[in-house]
Amino acid sequence: MIKFSDKRNWNVSKFDNHDLYYYGNLDIVEKIIKELINKNKIDRLFYEKIINNEVFSFFGFIFDYKDKIYSITDHCRSKPIFYCNDKEFQITNDSNLIINNKKISQNNLNEYMLSGYVSNNETLYNNLLQIEAGTYLIYEKKNNNINCYQFYQYIPNLNKNSNNNLASLFSIFNNILDINFKNIITKYKNNNFWIALSGGRDSALVLCKLIENGCTNITAYTYGSKINNDDAIKAKNLCSKLNIKWIFIAVSKKDIKEFISTDRFELYYKYVSDNSSFPNFLDFFALIKLKKLNKLNKKSIILNGHTGDYISGGHIPNLNLPINKDKTIEDLIFNKHYKLQKKSTLYVTEYIKSKIKTKLKKIDSNQYKIENLYEYWEFEERQSKFILNGQKNYDFLELNSIIPLWDIKVVNFFKDLSLNLKRNKKFYLEYLDNYNYKNVFANNKFNNNEWTGKLLFIRYLLFLIKILFGKKIRNYLQQILQYYGQNHYLFSLVSFKTYFFEFQNIRNPYSFWIKYAVKLFYKTK
Repeated sequence: MIKFSDKRNWNVSKFDNHDLYYYGNLDIVEKIIKELINKNKIDRLFYEKIINNEVFSFFGFIFDYKDKIYSITDHCRSKPIFYCNDKEFQITNDSNLIINNKKISQNNLNEYMLSGYVSNNETLYNNLLQIEAGTYLIYEKKNNNINCYQFYQYIPNLNKNSNNNLASLFSIFNNILDINFKNIITKYKNNNFWIALSGGRDSALVLCKLIENGCTNITAYTYGSKINNDDAIKAKNLCSKLNIKWIFIAVSKKDIKEFISTDRFELYYKYVSDNSSFPNFLDFFALIKLKKLNKLNKKSIILNGHTGDYISGGHIPNLNLPINKDKTIEDLIFNKHYKLQKKSTLYVTEYIKSKIKTKLKKIDSNQYKIENLYEYWEFEERQSKFILNGQKNYDFLELNSIIPLWDIKVVNFFKDLSLNLKRNKKFYLEYLDNYNYKNVFANNKFNNNEWTGKLLFIRYLLFLIKILFGKKIRNYLQQILQYYGQNHYLFSLVSFKTYFFEFQNIRNPYSFWIKYAVKLFYKTK
């Protein structure tokens, strides 16, 4: 019944002489198992009580106990679990082990092409399901019955009084971060810390908190284009300011083409996608190079800034914009998150919107503002299934990673923050200005400049075109030139000619990648 892969950075143990497969915090796992055995359920209050007393909040397990199988994912589905019950009940930490002869779901394949993941508890295959974020499963062997219950949802606690005293909130949030980073440093004191450092605030905050709390064995790295990389410029300057060792890893189209021409690409795709989420491979090629250079090994602990931008309110839609007026929540979500291919049939569009409605029916949507519903959906779908799925890059390469800004205490702080303090990241930005470790954040420009170095002239060219011909023409030309932009190496699958004829129908390089993968691995025309 349990199909277990030992290649997924999980552990095998025994609990009460029964097989336990788990990852993450064993203390949390054992407390939850005891509760399930005794009460056959986990409620939110119990979960929050035990989680607040634990150092690390990421966990999951599959537990075969007498006449039942219990399984659970943490608040953000940091590692997915899959199951099916067609010929027999099977559950696994690797979806590829239980595909058998299942057929592709064309509806879900269409959704995958538009978003890069399959929503709700479904996957690309019929009868292959996944346990969603903050959910536990109980399988009863005698009557072949499966029940799933959600114990955590990222929706605001409306009964909690909003504290709008910024000074008090700054102190609370800062204390949460300090405790979190002190615990990380203590647990991994004998390891080497690596920071994936972009030019943004989130990874800069992670770096500053490590330094402030006494970590000394830190190396930062940035990756991407050699000739046009604003992230690298900002990261290098920050590390110089903080006296931190910094490494730049150049990634080229050649590197990517060489990798996808090997058999290892198929192994990587199947491992990371798990037939439900397209690989978020932005840093993958840099990690390969760092391993080849013997910089990274099993003693390395890699941290990144995922995903302070979302969790702090940066994705909350502005309903006052003309493009957002008179739209339903389904329209808002579809128009934002289902545009990897900009054309879709009415049938596909309505199918996806029906899935969005199904998701929102899990909560009493009448209680909440549209902005709350939008964040709830994105948390359980794009964030947990695409952004956090990028952590599998580390697992595939047998590396260790931590996502400190997704710790449950950080998540809960922002979950219960009033909407007016989350809009446009108001609280977060003011906190960073107030924190301002070694003058890193105050009056600092973190906005990314698309054109730098040898291509700096394009920035001025576009500015001139805007003055002479207007914004519309400027934007059109900017889209064309995107092929040569900061992430140009990600367009390795297509020539400029192909891009030129397709750019108005796609959103970004992933639009080409997902079509390539679907054709290669799912035998479509």
